Amino acid sequence: MLVIRTLNDVRSFIDNFNTYAEIDENNGTYVFSLENGNLRCVGIGITNFYRLDEQFYHNNYGMNWRDKLADEVDEPQKFVWENRKWINAKLKRNNEIDY
Repeated sequence: MLVIRTLNDVRSFIDNFNTYAEIDENNGTYVFSLENGNLRCVGIGITNFYRLDEQFYHNNYGMNWRDKLADEVDEPQKFVWENRKWINAKLKRNNEIDY
């Protein structure tokens, strides 16, 4: 199981993104959804991190609100590094599920 502790781990996550993300049946993009405790909202905030045509984007949503537009992620390695706590938690949960 991947745990993001170093910049090499970040690169591995980015390079193998489709392995960790789930495919969105509606549009065929790979999406990695994570609970994000950095969002200031009621309940649990969710960040969708996804790749479309080799570019990364993210959008956030929570109870009774949603970003109107997705934001382009110019530095995906920085995004992953800054959100590694929440990404690692999701990776751990995914690893605990027996497929």
